[in-house]
Amino acid sequence: DRHVKLTTPNQPFCLGMELRDGAKLIGYLSLGFTEPQRLQAGFNLFLSRSCQRQGLATEAVTALIDFCFAGINLHRVTASCDSRHTAACRLFEKASLRREGEFLKDHRLNDEWANTVHYALLKEEYRRS
Repeated sequence: DRHVKLTTPNQPFCLGMELRDGAKLIGYLSLGFTEPQRLQAGFNLFLSRSCQRQGLATEAVTALIDFCFAGINLHRVTASCDSRHTAACRLFEKASLRREGEFLKDHRLNDEWANTVHYALLKEEYRRS
């Protein structure tokens, strides 16, 4: 997006994901600051179904975490997902995010209540991983 920069207030910054052997967009990561001092950020990941289960999401999340801590010196990074999305839970845990908690029946999905699992990583935890 030409109009949103990493420093644009209250707007997520999106990074496109493409394969090395072509210019095909296969997904994206969005990163947004969660407080005014810009020391904490949350992220979301979207990956084409045809590109899942190939390690691409793990590679992207690991690179984003490196950027957040080594590149822009954040204090904390967070992510969340539906508790039934076991692949997303495994991805966050594989990327060294710590499971902080689960909000029970906090959103509706397909006419039923669902839980949200929250993950985070602190800069000092990143250094050890």
